[in-house]
Amino acid sequence: MTYNKLWLPIKVAFVSAIFCGAAQAVTLSATAVDLPDVVAGQDLWQIDYSLAGPLAQFTGVNLIYPFADFDTLTVVTEPSSELDYALTPAPSSADALLTLTALSDLTPDYTTNFSVSFTKLTANALGPQAYELFDDTFAVIDTGSITIGSPSPVPEPSKAALLLLGAFAVAGAQWRRSRAV
Repeated sequence: MTYNKLWLPIKVAFVSAIFCGAAQAVTLSATAVDLPDVVAGQDLWQIDYSLAGPLAQFTGVNLIYPFADFDTLTVVTEPSSELDYALTPAPSSADALLTLTALSDLTPDYTTNFSVSFTKLTANALGPQAYELFDDTFAVIDTGSITIGSPSPVPEPSKAALLLLGAFAVAGAQWRRSRAV
């Protein structure tokens, strides 16, 4: 009796796995980079994205950039040629969109990287970024947000370390001069 009770769930799970297949999901990650500012008062940034996972032909992702936070969006590094992309700039009261559409069926091991630069309009830290997944009729089938990470900062030498290094350089120069005499 125990054997039959245990065997039925195993059969159902096995048949479901065969007919349904493993669920695969698109993953999206982002890292922010603060760029050197060229014009006084403009805060330039870049977001480096990675998109991975399967997409069916003509399905895709909309990345949403709120008009109050982002200006002068530019695609710096394009996604791979398997994706078509379009950047719709923000009018004065609507959000900007970066639309990525699969030109063919993409496999679960598909990965692409791309970058977007922009002028940040607020002093606030970059928060989560909203996105939408759409089907081949462009109907939104899922929404969510990704956390924009920031790279680990490059450590800068402290003032004390620089002063110490300078002192050693001066002492070394004086030592060489004294030996030359």
